[in-house]
Amino acid sequence: MELVELWAIRRIKAARRAGGNVLDLADLMLEALPPEIYQLQQLRVLNLNSNWLTDFPEQLAGLRQLNELSLDYNPFTRLPDAIGELTGLTYLSVRGYRLERFPEPLCRLVNLTHLDLGGNTPSYVPKEIKKLVNLTYLDIGRADEFGWSRPPRRVNALPQRRAGRWVLKRTPGRFRDFIPVAFSAQARGLRALPVEVCALTKLTHLDVSRHNLTGLPAQIGRLTELTHLNLRGNQLTSLPAEVGKLTKLVHLDVADNKLTHLPDFLGRLPSLRTLRIEGNPLVNPPPEVVEAGERAVLTFLRASSQGSTRQWAGKVMVVGEGAAGKTSVAKALSGLPHDPAEPSTHGLRVTDLALPHPQESGVSMALSLWDFGGQDIYHATHQFFLTDRSLFLLVWNSRVGEGPARLRYWLDVTTARAPSAPILLVATHSTGRPLDIDLDGLRAAYPQLVGVFPVECPTREGVPALREAVAEHASRLPLMGMDWPASWAKAATALAGHALPYVDVPRLRRLLAEAGVGDEGEQDVLVQALHHRGQILHFADVPELTDTVVLRPELLNTQIAALLDHPEVAAHAGLVTPTALQRAWPGLGRAEREFLLAMMQRFDLSYRIREGRDVALIVGRLPQRAAAYQRAWDAHDSDPEIRIRYQLSVLPPGIPGWFLAREHRFATAHRWRYGALLRHPDGRHVGLLTADQARSTVDLAVRGPLPATFFGVLDDGLHVTLARYPGLDVTRQVPCPGHGGAACPKLFDYARLSQRLEAGRTEIECDEAGPGTDPMVDIQAMLLGINPPLRPSGTLSTLLTYARENQVQLQRTQSLVRALAQDHCPSVFTLVPSRRRFVKTTYKLRLYCEEPGVWHPLPDDAGCYEITELAEWLSKAAPYIQRTLKGLRAALPYAGSVLSMAAHEIDAQLEKDIRETRKLLEQYLPDHLGYLDAQDAPDLATPATPARRASNDAEFREVLALLLDLDPRRHWGGLSYTPTPEGTSLYLCADHRAAYT
Repeated sequence: MELVELWAIRRIKAARRAGGNVLDLADLMLEALPPEIYQLQQLRVLNLNSNWLTDFPEQLAGLRQLNELSLDYNPFTRLPDAIGELTGLTYLSVRGYRLERFPEPLCRLVNLTHLDLGGNTPSYVPKEIKKLVNLTYLDIGRADEFGWSRPPRRVNALPQRRAGRWVLKRTPGRFRDFIPVAFSAQARGLRALPVEVCALTKLTHLDVSRHNLTGLPAQIGRLTELTHLNLRGNQLTSLPAEVGKLTKLVHLDVADNKLTHLPDFLGRLPSLRTLRIEGNPLVNPPPEVVEAGERAVLTFLRASSQGSTRQWAGKVMVVGEGAAGKTSVAKALSGLPHDPAEPSTHGLRVTDLALPHPQESGVSMALSLWDFGGQDIYHATHQFFLTDRSLFLLVWNSRVGEGPARLRYWLDVTTARAPSAPILLVATHSTGRPLDIDLDGLRAAYPQLVGVFPVECPTREGVPALREAVAEHASRLPLMGMDWPASWAKAATALAGHALPYVDVPRLRRLLAEAGVGDEGEQDVLVQALHHRGQILHFADVPELTDTVVLRPELLNTQIAALLDHPEVAAHAGLVTPTALQRAWPGLGRAEREFLLAMMQRFDLSYRIREGRDVALIVGRLPQRAAAYQRAWDAHDSDPEIRIRYQLSVLPPGIPGWFLAREHRFATAHRWRYGALLRHPDGRHVGLLTADQARSTVDLAVRGPLPATFFGVLDDGLHVTLARYPGLDVTRQVPCPGHGGAACPKLFDYARLSQRLEAGRTEIECDEAGPGTDPMVDIQAMLLGINPPLRPSGTLSTLLTYARENQVQLQRTQSLVRALAQDHCPSVFTLVPSRRRFVKTTYKLRLYCEEPGVWHPLPDDAGCYEITELAEWLSKAAPYIQRTLKGLRAALPYAGSVLSMAAHEIDAQLEKDIRETRKLLEQYLPDHLGYLDAQDAPDLATPATPARRASNDAEFREVLALLLDLDPRRHWGGLSYTPTPEGTSLYLCADHRAAYT
């Protein structure tokens, strides 16, 4: 008799001694059931999950007292008619098959209240399902589970389901021809929800996910007891009005469909608390509401359900070189008289333009013309307002030609900042001369260029045609005609008409309440939506800015331009003295000046100087000549170096100045407009950033004993900066390290190197290698410390792929998880025995400061918590620990090196914590996390830094809940949640947090 059968018989005997009502034979890899099971005639609950039963044991039909039967994840080929004889069943789960038809014998089980067929691919559901009138739970969703098929080759291991996850078990010989496969998204599935399902009026939970439903029957309105409805991953383009009758609905999942509009009636569902909508091409709610999260969407829908109105407003951005005639074009469109002595625009000028809608009779569009100053110093301030939801007029003086007008530069910058926005090219001073431009070439290179219009502003020649084109293209803007809650529209109008340019938050709340939006939660969502639309500015997450709301952003731009233009600032190479500040802003009080400086720092236009008399440094006014940095840089020429080149389609305004302002905590005296030498606080690592405007390149290099962490921080900061131009074409290139000590000019494409490394190819041939030298280059050496871009993909489960070589990658991964889970807690800790007793050992959880490269414990017992039930605590966090171990393993060699180098600086308690945590993991994880093969176990040979990190939202919430049990008030030993300039978020001690404030 095989061992697994002995285990099964032992469990059967134990069940018989306990009364014979409950039997659990899950996870035993049984190929057949022991005959002793059929003697348990009083059996009511039977769990056969995750075995190797290929045929349903028909003798089970003799167990007529069965109420609950679980058959998940067995390689059954069919369900026989005999299962229909178990008429006493109230609970049946048969997940993980490849059933393409709903098993008809199940329709005879009329006492079922819970039926779970998730993970199958049924394309047919019999009409007889309507007989299951007692069902409250029905899952026929094609969930992302494993099914079974026969592969062309044999395999040695199959996954076993345990506690909601899969782990590897050795496969019995006769089943090595089976392999788990993920269900294909192209499998046919259901194309319509059978109306017979809608006859099951007791249903509270219905899952029809990942089929091919194109619509829902009106009869779905009969399911008035539904609390959970999962329609994820179908082909739905709309929801029928009858869904509005499901007044008990708490959870609605319509993610990954083809919905463009969410109906207002969803806002009238009184119990709805969870609404999943990601993966839909939504137009309404508008993007600024969707991006604000689930709570904002529900608030928008509830406000819309009380009445909505269509908004006929849009923005027209007028850009181009200085003295091109932008203001004259704007005045001509508005019908204002021409001024031949029109002064230059300083900063920004906004005027109104009303045009009739070309398709909607009787509708007037309220357009605002945003006339931007064309001087170079203003270009970086355009970021406040340029969005994809605007129409652009690129104005150029046809007298000077295409080159001096920098048409391609402006087209590159505009398409980089607003890649989908339409562009009209407006040529001024065009009378009597043909347009000397390569129009066909421009249209081929820039598909957003939708028209070219020569105009003569003094005579208004060409202006009517331009007005007509502006009306036509403005009518197609994404927000034109958008439904907006009526109360929100009224409140937005009230704010736009307010006399003051700034108000504090209490005053803002009073204004909104007077306009009809009184609920503070709804006010917060509305303010956030108006902020993203650019109608107001409010940065609730920035301490220096959170108390003030800007009601007139264009005035903000003008005030900032006054400081940028001030001659004293230019004369001092960007340094702002108290005198210059007072002269640039003579009518503003101290609080207003402080707010404007904080706003400039928020947009990376400048940064505050804490030492000396100077107030701030404006990066756009730095000298163009490179600083004398070479000596300081060469002092580290014997250290390891990491280098990368960013090849850009254009070097847009603000690059690299915004980066220099963002990373000012590393600033040195060696700085200029297109570069800087940066120094890490440890004094051992330096970074060099240089930009080449002619070649549109940015080079970043870091030198030091262990450059990966500092490089990762700077690389993240550069990614965040470049992300302000979503349409910017960026290619990452890695220099060849050379051959035999000789330099090499070869630049490898980073994406290609990554693909080769993922395919298991660790070397690449360099075609620039000289004769007699080894042309093969180690890819891992070149990529050490070069991080994947900080751009989350569609699902949280893929984020762990970003964890590569050091702590920085793990911290950026964790930051993305925190953001997507919309909550946060510390995530670096050790677990060590605290007090050893004869009966029980207690354990101590110690939190760590997460400053990159210098993770460290807090002093004394700060951030320490006692755990008495280690096994219970870890078992709840097991999926989190299991999924993160492989990512952590990549960080262990680096962390071990840090610890060995800085051993004299590390407290003995820290070394003990690391040693004890490693010992606990070695003892616990192999037994409890399914690492049954040596190659699957974590590599614990190297001393580990203290770290355990969640890789998806479910696991993160588990860890959050566990930590909140220990510290419900979230004191965390004094650690503070700190968003960083690089786009990550960390929990830091007071000393390290000071560098970010």
